Amino acid sequence: MQAILNNINNIFKTTTDKIYSETKIRNSKISISDILLYRFKYSQINITKQQIVSEINFNNKEVINRTSFYRKDNNIPLKFYKNIFISIKKLYNQKIKDNNKMDIIAVDGTYINNNIFLDNTQNNTHKNTLQTSLCMGYYNVDEHIPIDLSFRGNKNKNNEIRELKKWISCNKINNITIVADRAYFSYELYKFLEEKKIKYVVRIKENSQLLGNINKNNQNKKLIKDLKSNNRVITYEIAIKKKFLNKNKKEEIIECKNKYTLITNISDKIKFDDIKIKEIYNDRWKIEEYFKYIKNNFNISYLKEKKITNNKKLIYCNLIITYFSSILEKMYMKSKTINKIKKCRKNKDSKECTVVVNKSNLVKGIYGSILKKLIEGKLNMDIINIFMKTNIILVKNEINRSYDRESRIPFTKRLNLLSIESKFKPKNIIKTYFYDVFSVCEKIPW
Repeated sequence: MQAILNNINNIFKTTTDKIYSETKIRNSKISISDILLYRFKYSQINITKQQIVSEINFNNKEVINRTSFYRKDNNIPLKFYKNIFISIKKLYNQKIKDNNKMDIIAVDGTYINNNIFLDNTQNNTHKNTLQTSLCMGYYNVDEHIPIDLSFRGNKNKNNEIRELKKWISCNKINNITIVADRAYFSYELYKFLEEKKIKYVVRIKENSQLLGNINKNNQNKKLIKDLKSNNRVITYEIAIKKKFLNKNKKEEIIECKNKYTLITNISDKIKFDDIKIKEIYNDRWKIEEYFKYIKNNFNISYLKEKKITNNKKLIYCNLIITYFSSILEKMYMKSKTINKIKKCRKNKDSKECTVVVNKSNLVKGIYGSILKKLIEGKLNMDIINIFMKTNIILVKNEINRSYDRESRIPFTKRLNLLSIESKFKPKNIIKTYFYDVFSVCEKIPW
């Protein structure tokens, strides 16, 4: 543990020294550590730049305005934040990661709001117009950690497949398994992945010609034939039971069947049978959980910076904090003997459960307690031991637990009743839907 802390301290100390030597920033009243702290603090959710500057001034017993911090921060190139991320990621892969496991990478895009003025190009958009930009995520589902999170701007909306190809080519990615949903259904993508010798598990669209006869006029006719002959197609159904209130306000249960069809080029049916392929695809949901995690804990849902570079700095700060918190989490779990039995308070039954760390509480603790020490490279075992005892909270969840989905916002709970065979007449289906919505609204404390 001490050796890892020493490596982390050296990463930040080396970066600070390089900033002094390679930039025009001088050691004035605002130190490099304070500028980095200013940027890292702003990557936290629900905080303003003025609050950060006031806190730094109070701790340093100085009175320096916010504009001075902003100008100094703009003089630090993006490459220094990128180098910190690459170094701490390399440290994680060498000291923490289980290299015996296959790298299964879930790929997906999420959309974030920003004030960028169409990537700072000349256009007819007014200043401060809200824009929507694509942010591509690449998540290791076994290690529960992001491989990369890239801000692609608003010009690349709805171009997730093209951005995935760019990421693979630019980073020379190989020896991984890509998992993706129907948004990445593309014959050209499958061909590209096979040329790069990358395994994949992707959900197929229902109208795909991989599932039926091939159209003679289809330009990808030869490619589809090759995919059919060389790859595996797996089809299965998942039944979901849903509760709702009918027009008489009585609870009804309906069963909805969702059909899934997957294509994969993993040919080893002994080690990776159909059940294993289903499990690999189901793990894709972890990237959605990751997007929820970063949007609830980091300043990423709405980026107010006017420069793309500053937005990318925030994303690198998010990744650095995520890796550092994951290092603390993994080392804490290895050092403790965890009891995986949960006792029910009502009937005192014992049930086996999964034990996870409350990541939100851990991240808030890093921002509030040890971020300054981390940036200054002054972490030691005494600080870390006290921090882990006070900020790492274990949560026990029962295996295969599930809850009914209830919306707390009016008219946001949607049931696709029109596609479900139910005993209600068509004219009563819409009434049933609204009764269901109003039953949720009644629970809201207005």
